[in-house]
Amino acid sequence: PKPMVPMLHKPVMEYGIELLKKFGITDIAVTVHYLPDAIKNYFGDGRDFGVNLHYFVEDSPLGTAGSIKNAEEFLDERLFVISG
Repeated sequence: PKPMVPMLHKPVMEYGIELLKKFGITDIAVTVHYLPDAIKNYFGDGRDFGVNLHYFVEDSPLGTAGSIKNAEEFLDERLFVISG
């Protein structure tokens, strides 16, 4: 999956997680569709990266707005949407 494409020896998604953590955002929702286990197996619950990851799996592609709607139970305040 695209978030797992290596860039300078680590998945590109890891850079996004590091950036969010740098600014104090550590509770992160991750929406996944294509090969979700590749992402889940690498990042796990996020503990090893200093964050708390929550996964929301799309059975079929939902688009950006659909992905956000799919994670609605996680959302209770302002949010960032980062596409990878």
